[in-house]
Amino acid sequence: MVLTTRYRWLGVVTLSGLLLSCSIPWTTANSSATESQFPVFNKVPISSVKLPDETYPRVIRERLNWTTAGQPFVQAAAVSQPVAAQASETTAVAADTKAAAKTETKQETRITAESSPKPVQTASAVNTQVARGDTDISGLIENALSLQGIPYVFGGTSRKGFDCSGFTQYVFAGSHISLPRTSFEQYGRGTTVSRDQLQQGDLVFFTTYQSGASHVGIYLSGGKFIHASVNGVKISSLNESYYNTHYAGARRVR
Repeated sequence: MVLTTRYRWLGVVTLSGLLLSCSIPWTTANSSATESQFPVFNKVPISSVKLPDETYPRVIRERLNWTTAGQPFVQAAAVSQPVAAQASETTAVAADTKAAAKTETKQETRITAESSPKPVQTASAVNTQVARGDTDISGLIENALSLQGIPYVFGGTSRKGFDCSGFTQYVFAGSHISLPRTSFEQYGRGTTVSRDQLQQGDLVFFTTYQSGASHVGIYLSGGKFIHASVNGVKISSLNESYYNTHYAGARRVR
């Protein structure tokens, strides 16, 4: 037999009621058992708890003396301030000590420099001998010596090449002394000097390829002279047999 919709709905309600009535005793029993397993604590009145003015976590951290990196609390700051002050004081003392040591070092250096004997400047034998008149003989000699090795060129008057009178004219011009072009003309300048009275810078003359003062050089010292020979500018000795026998005389030009 087919039941109508009304009877179906009535059957469902009846079945639900039966299921609900059966589950009530089981729920009550489980609830009693659960409450008996846990102890019952006395409730604390809320009015008896006094909370601090500041937030609770902050108070706890301060009482336990906790610090946070970069944000120290009052206790940590109170400890770090004396340390920082002590470090600053130590740095200042070290700076003062360094400055004082530097000052003392300078004073000692100055006292030592003042107390130490000053070196005595003495002129060399060359400068003492050639310091005559207004001519810088030492500069003239240095100029002549710097030209050693320059080749011989007949009629030459420059560093590219010299003949004997071109060499002496060039060297003396470096000391602002004007000489004629040829050795014959140069022999007529200045004053005559005997061989045993020769001094640095004197012109010494020789009779070589032609009679008269056909060759000229510049006296150095110790019987040596510098000249433009056929082998170039070089130093020779008056005591060499050739120059000794061909010696013609000397002139001093200042």
